[in-house]
Amino acid sequence: MPLSSSTSTVALLLTRGSTATYCFRRSHTACDNSTSRRTCKPRRRGGFPEVVVTGEVIADVGTETLVAIHRLYGAQSHFIDDGHAQAWAATFTADGEFHSPSYPAPVVGTEELTRFAERFFAGEGTTRHVLTNVYVESADTVSATVRAYLQIVHTPEGGASRLVRQTTIIDHLAFDGAWRIRRREVRRDDEPVSQSGEQQ
Repeated sequence: MPLSSSTSTVALLLTRGSTATYCFRRSHTACDNSTSRRTCKPRRRGGFPEVVVTGEVIADVGTETLVAIHRLYGAQSHFIDDGHAQAWAATFTADGEFHSPSYPAPVVGTEELTRFAERFFAGEGTTRHVLTNVYVESADTVSATVRAYLQIVHTPEGGASRLVRQTTIIDHLAFDGAWRIRRREVRRDDEPVSQSGEQQ
């Protein structure tokens, strides 16, 4: 059943085959499991549809953590695109690492990250980091793993915008009072990947 604009409640299920095994709603208001994490039997109130997720387990991440991480990624893209190199570097830990096949060597530490952002902003025209599909794979009180899609879009002065590259980023975050990126790995869609999962 397709989602409609009037949909207010959705039961999110993990399935094994055709059997639901766990409802990921924190409150369980849409199912019978208000006090346990057994097989979810959603109540159909007002005809709301079920959204069933199969395959990988979707971690139950707190709202506060999700909001903070999304703000981090939004701020980071604006910082590097607007020339705020120090602020961009500060979104990484002091020993943070940036690994990308687009550049000859990893960028490590606040000083190198700052210089990297400065060089990026000094290029001709306008370049934007367009980050979408932010997926917090896992998170606890001190660490998180995040995947997202990142497009690099360049617009020369007086010219048309073009997509420079499409990438996936895999980030390992640390929490020290604020979420920061400890290690970023960038994978390009136009670069081959080895059997071990590493970009060649």
